[in-house]
Amino acid sequence: MYTFHQIKQAIYEVDTPPPTFPYGMPITSDRLVQLRAAPHLQDFITDLRDEAQHAHTAELPYLSFRRFQLFDLDGSREEYDSCYAERRRRLVGLTLVALLDETDTTMLEDVIWAICDEYTWALPAHLPIGVEAKMTHRLPPEQMVDLMAAETAGTFAEIVWLLGDRLHPLLTYRVRQEIERRVFGPVFNT
Repeated sequence: MYTFHQIKQAIYEVDTPPPTFPYGMPITSDRLVQLRAAPHLQDFITDLRDEAQHAHTAELPYLSFRRFQLFDLDGSREEYDSCYAERRRRLVGLTLVALLDETDTTMLEDVIWAICDEYTWALPAHLPIGVEAKMTHRLPPEQMVDLMAAETAGTFAEIVWLLGDRLHPLLTYRVRQEIERRVFGPVFNT
């Protein structure tokens, strides 16, 4: 079993990941052509394109304070969790369509920015219950690392890896800062 310190050191010691990282093979233009044409992926790709189209026509769900507070007030998760999940669904859909179809990343960048603006990447049901508990916990809510916060960080890392310089450099910088502040810092330094 490795300690968090050992894992952190191993991450920092890697200068350049191998060209097959993290998908087992490089994502080249030839590979994208193969993926676009793969018969078993056609329904999935159609669904992705539908999700991307929806993202261009519908407002991004707002994670309001009222929704955030509902779990503390009456144990209800649906209102917040469904909006949270919709945001992540759009994030992934827009990313994969941008990668497969080489579409514009403007809408994707707006979704990424909005997720970076979220108060916390953890779900309210995974935080300490009650105002006092949240305020006195050793970590503030924005640095609580649950599975969803870790998944958001992982998704962002993949997006930066896959789309690279197609994303605005300030956005890429912000994503890296948010991952460090919200996930790596709390996991490796506290």
